[in-house]
Amino acid sequence: LRARFPDTVLTIGHLYEGPITTAALMLGESFFLLPYDDPERAHRLLAFCTESAIHYAHTLLDHFGQYPDNTGPVGICDDFAGMFHPELFDEFVLPYWDRLYRGMHAGDRYLHSELLRLAHLPFLAEMHICEYDPCSDQYLTPAILQSHCPVPFTLGLQSWHIRDFTSAELQKLYRDYA
Repeated sequence: LRARFPDTVLTIGHLYEGPITTAALMLGESFFLLPYDDPERAHRLLAFCTESAIHYAHTLLDHFGQYPDNTGPVGICDDFAGMFHPELFDEFVLPYWDRLYRGMHAGDRYLHSELLRLAHLPFLAEMHICEYDPCSDQYLTPAILQSHCPVPFTLGLQSWHIRDFTSAELQKLYRDYA
């Protein structure tokens, strides 16, 4: 594609899914029982998912001459991380996010996760997240985020909002965000 269209984008979307989402996509819903049934196996799988993402991203970036020589912004998309109870976050989520950020030479850390809940929000500051994107999470309202999110966050109109909402509904959503 690049040979025929040199100005094309190098990637479409993000380089990888976060480690929790990758593990869940690999094992299905049974992955969420693994930390209880076989914690050691859960850790091995999460370590594999994390290292695999780092190696894949580095290989792809190197192929296109964009291997990160220094620190820069890095985003992780890990929607399924919020499926872990906050009591399990320190053990089964944070170490793998941290390893992925470090492995990608993250200067600024960005996170997209649609399933986090109020009790997860303090972890954002602990992970030094620069900006959090809850996307269209229905449970983290603008008011909850404004009152409880310890880091800057984004709120945006989604393509399905524009497709499915009436003008009045879009205006109300925008006002609620503002």
